[in-house]
Amino acid sequence: MKLRVFFSTLTVVFVLGVGLFLVGRVLLQSYLQSERFRHTISSATAGFLRASSDYGPFRFEGTDVYSEALNASGRENAAFSSLRAEQLRAEVNLRGIFRNVWDIKEVTVQQMAVELNGPREAAQPSASSPATGASWLARWLPKKVELEKLNIRMASLHWPAGSLKGSQVLLQPDGQTWRIELQDGVVAQNGWPGSKLDYARLRYNAPILYLNDSQLTANEGGSARVTGQVDFSQNLDLHCDLQGISVTPLLSPDWREKVHGTLTGSVHVQAELPLKTPALDGEIQLVNGRLEALPILDQIALFTGSQQFRTLDLSTATGKFQQSGDHLQVDHFVAESAGLLRLEGAFTVINGVLEGNFQVGVTASSLRWLPGSQEHVFNVSRDGYCWAPMHLTGPVDHPQEDLSPRLIAAAKQKVIEDATGTIQQTTDGVLDILKPLLH
Repeated sequence: MKLRVFFSTLTVVFVLGVGLFLVGRVLLQSYLQSERFRHTISSATAGFLRASSDYGPFRFEGTDVYSEALNASGRENAAFSSLRAEQLRAEVNLRGIFRNVWDIKEVTVQQMAVELNGPREAAQPSASSPATGASWLARWLPKKVELEKLNIRMASLHWPAGSLKGSQVLLQPDGQTWRIELQDGVVAQNGWPGSKLDYARLRYNAPILYLNDSQLTANEGGSARVTGQVDFSQNLDLHCDLQGISVTPLLSPDWREKVHGTLTGSVHVQAELPLKTPALDGEIQLVNGRLEALPILDQIALFTGSQQFRTLDLSTATGKFQQSGDHLQVDHFVAESAGLLRLEGAFTVINGVLEGNFQVGVTASSLRWLPGSQEHVFNVSRDGYCWAPMHLTGPVDHPQEDLSPRLIAAAKQKVIEDATGTIQQTTDGVLDILKPLLH
């Protein structure tokens, strides 16, 4: 009798347990598909992104959750102004409910587009959850979301005058920070050569994004490694190491046929956020440089009678620079074609107007056909060259130099001096002949 009661009770408990499990599962799935749950996930996402956010309706297949889109608008301290993600899939571990968290193993996003610049929304107080749905069940379910990793198959990032498109992104939480890895992608920036992103390794601890390492390969050859940090509440501070970047895309159209070579060196980039025109400074070297079709070179070739000056292969070309907006300052500028010509000096370019002072050095043999040049113009000798000052001024595409007029004046003076000397010698000779006859 007692055994029968025991088995009867066990059967009732089992049936009741199964019933409660099925009812609980139905209620849980009903809640997961409710607006209340979508609001909970949207609120958690909004807190992390510092943005207002809204998911499209959720669809469930087993423990996977799908949504067609996520739209977010950044608030005052957000890293972005707008974000749109498409075709999201989340793998949910329901056992996390027993730890009072929504344990999301992985979120996969097919496409994501982020705008860094643009208006931000004013911060708003958190809205309360809607009253619809199984409110009594919601009180017992987790409010916290844990995400192990976010995988973005194709991401694009836009900022003023530039973009990154087609990059694969992996984000993983690490305590209070996020580790971020990027692979591939096409980088475009006005005034810089088109490039491909090889990789980037970052760490984000709001509001600062640390760029630990990255490498880009320019379409025309060469590479750049970029490190630094972006404080989305204040500014960005980046360091770029250039190796073999073509100088041609960096020049104005009128100079692209005049200066050739590749750039190596370091560039420091700083800018306030939201992104304004950056300030640049650094030291660069032009490798395998060549100058041609420059008016000053044509003039030197004409004066010296040497066609070598019309096209110069540079053995050295270096300089330190600072640029802020339309103001460019270049110091310690040196350009040399060994054994032929060396140029040293500094210059500024302000609103397209060049102003510079240089020392021009040429070999003595190049001056032998130029009357008066060594006596009156190139009259300082050092380091194997004869030196003369030169002032360069005017529009950067067509500057004017003051060396040619001085060379012309020196030649005229030399001719006059030689003629005067000849006349004086002739006169002295005649007087010497006539002196005996006059006495």
